[in-house]
Amino acid sequence: FLKGTTLVLGVAATPLSSLVGCTEYTAPEGTAWAAGVRFGDADCAFGPDGSTVEVVFDEHLVRRYDAGGSLRSIVGGMGSERGELNGPGAVAFDPSGDAWVLDLGNRRVQRFDADGGVVAVADTADDDRPLRPSDIAVDDQGRLWIADAAHGRIVVTNDRGAPRTVFPLATDGDAPYRSPRALALQSDGQPLVATHGKPVIERYGYDGELRTRIVDEGLT
Repeated sequence: FLKGTTLVLGVAATPLSSLVGCTEYTAPEGTAWAAGVRFGDADCAFGPDGSTVEVVFDEHLVRRYDAGGSLRSIVGGMGSERGELNGPGAVAFDPSGDAWVLDLGNRRVQRFDADGGVVAVADTADDDRPLRPSDIAVDDQGRLWIADAAHGRIVVTNDRGAPRTVFPLATDGDAPYRSPRALALQSDGQPLVATHGKPVIERYGYDGELRTRIVDEGLT
């Protein structure tokens, strides 16, 4: 499977354990699983400086630990104001060490620095339609990639959350409208997208053109 991204594909081992502050995740041995599946109540990411960010969905909180395991900051709390969260989901570090957090209930993505300050917010695409993000990833240039489930597209922003590129998912004969479920970036920066409704993984180019479609009835 691809590790260190928001999209995980392959065969799950048991157990899958994370580091300080994160829930120990388990899945049935040999079970195929894909992105968006979270075992336990937390999602975690590990930063370039060795720090750990833990997102706790049910408590609407984000906790950050330094490389030594000491608590650095806690942000969030139920709400819709800047810095508050409503059902946080995926988390991804950018190259500077800031953490982008998917704020599901508020339909946005917020960028937090190491001390818990809000640096940027992404909540619209270039057509000003509100996002409904289902997953996120960050590339090595600091750009934020957002799977926009409501509008069947991928939105790419700059490091301040301003939209720069938008491309729709490729149509499928019997499914002209398709919703992205999960997103990851390959080592070359090209996106992989998993969709709702069908066991399909797609690879796109930087230009938004579909390159490869993988259909696997074993994926769940």
